[in-house]
Amino acid sequence: MILTEILFLMIIFISSGILFWSFKKKERLYEYPFFNLLTFAIYLLPQAYDIVYNPTTIQNLTPEMIDRFLVMVCLCLLTAWIAYTRTIPRKITKNSAQNKLKNEKLTTENANLFFKIAIIYTYIGLFSFLLSIPLSGTNELSGGGRTGITTILFFFGQLQYIGLVLLFLTVEHIEKRKLSLIEKLAFILPIALNSIVFLSTFKRSYLINLFISISIPKFFVKRYVVPRKILIISVLIAFLLFSGPVVRTVRVANNIRGDWTKFYEADYSAIWEAVSNIDINENVNKTFESENKVNEVKNAILYMESVSTTESYTLGLGAWQTIINRFIPAQLLGDDFKNWISLSDTSLSSFEQFRDLCSSPLFRDVFKYNCVRGVVLTGFSTAYAEFWYFGCLFFALYAHIFKILWYKSVVENNIISQTIYVYLFTNIIPSVTHSVLNMIPSLIFSYLFIYLCLTKIKLKKSKLV
Repeated sequence: MILTEILFLMIIFISSGILFWSFKKKERLYEYPFFNLLTFAIYLLPQAYDIVYNPTTIQNLTPEMIDRFLVMVCLCLLTAWIAYTRTIPRKITKNSAQNKLKNEKLTTENANLFFKIAIIYTYIGLFSFLLSIPLSGTNELSGGGRTGITTILFFFGQLQYIGLVLLFLTVEHIEKRKLSLIEKLAFILPIALNSIVFLSTFKRSYLINLFISISIPKFFVKRYVVPRKILIISVLIAFLLFSGPVVRTVRVANNIRGDWTKFYEADYSAIWEAVSNIDINENVNKTFESENKVNEVKNAILYMESVSTTESYTLGLGAWQTIINRFIPAQLLGDDFKNWISLSDTSLSSFEQFRDLCSSPLFRDVFKYNCVRGVVLTGFSTAYAEFWYFGCLFFALYAHIFKILWYKSVVENNIISQTIYVYLFTNIIPSVTHSVLNMIPSLIFSYLFIYLCLTKIKLKKSKLV
């Protein structure tokens, strides 16, 4: 266990270095290394601490299994940080001053058009998203994935975040004239509806995505950064009051079970009582203790053990299947075509092998573990399942992409890069907590609905290249 504790301390050391680097400049709080680390620290670090230092939790896990996960975390955090701090290639930075003038002219001339596109995107995405929530429990695969009409609704539901970002970016450029009442309502309504969804489902990701969609565009336009003290206090409050035990308590008190369509039936007195009676000390203890409970880190450790034992590294097949599942609707093209193009008939995915294995008597008897529906595996274990320890290069690739987008957004004021940056930023959390592969469809989605669409408009309206 000495090596295990050393590896955990290495994670703390790397995390401290990233924090020190992030706090040297205020704007780095909106950059990839900090938010990547913050997601890990809030969602997964307490569970990792519990597994390393709580003998009860690790009674069925060998040190080698735990060490494998900790090494992967070290590699992913470190490679992401190193890749992000590298110098941007010269071919990207040349002509920055000229590009900045062109981009500012483009945004000013087309602000009203961008605003209309933002409204269309926002409401297509918002209503698709709202319609998908009541169906999410009835149209799911046994492993927790989406199927049926939910897949299509979720696909278009992502447009709301693109639309919200464009709204906040363009409204600043049309502030010289007063917004009409309809425009004001169109601007405010998505925020109100997202707040309702958060209150009815109490899913932290909705609130965080809304905050990202507001705060980062404000920085791009006004260079306003949330004060570090306020951010630190907010993170601590979120950790103490919105951690797993509290969220579960509030969801139990909320009798609508996440269906926003029954928002008016929610027992808000019970919710308020559950929140007001929170014992912070007890909540912290519960956050760092997960005895005999399913948690994401234990999922990841056992998943990596399954992949390592069976040598079922997918070598990119998992990424391909993620793209197919997100963009190829079986309802329109048929199950046979989707299975054929996803290669699911010729190769059982590592996740499916893990699901079958951990549902077997062997896992239940040896590891005292039951694989539950919708199991979450973390981005670190899914990266490992793709290319062994070299899977950490996924994080390096994402860091490099975010660095280029950050440069284009801040230095050149490119509204297209700004929109893509914020949209991808909302996908950092699931790429860390759920699967590192979640970012890949988001990259394709942003290319299709942001880059191609807005670039065509740019060529048509301003004749600027």
